[in-house]
Amino acid sequence: RKLDVAMRSVEGMTIQLISVTRDKISDPTMLTFGPPKGAMLCVRKVIFADGAPLMYDATYLSSDVEDEIVDEFGEQFVTNALKHHGISVVNTDLIIDAAPAVGAVEEVFGIPTGYPMLRRFYKFTTTDSMVTIFGVVQAPFDRLACTLSIPTSRK
Repeated sequence: RKLDVAMRSVEGMTIQLISVTRDKISDPTMLTFGPPKGAMLCVRKVIFADGAPLMYDATYLSSDVEDEIVDEFGEQFVTNALKHHGISVVNTDLIIDAAPAVGAVEEVFGIPTGYPMLRRFYKFTTTDSMVTIFGVVQAPFDRLACTLSIPTSRK
């Protein structure tokens, strides 16, 4: 079975780039993926639907990605920008949990500290052994819905 959990379409959505920085991954949940210990390129953005913030995304990837690709991160999802340059996702690891709002998400969503958030931590392994993507998407519990279609093979 194959489950596709990457968001590839931005139809009806807008993306606002917040920042592109170099940061170390310090979140204890994300550390379970075994990310590099040094600083990585961190792309932070907010995804809007119908003008309202839907998701806050912080994506970490190796900092040796070409500047041309980094420029595209503000306009589209990181995985889409990489795919345009011949780098595809070949494996996805996920951790989905709930946690209280802390930090930047409070301001983005206009919610109080401690408001319930759904978080999806991810690790994307790509066709380029030098590029592995780590990240977390956060959304208030009352603004997120998910549908899954899991095909089954017939025997």
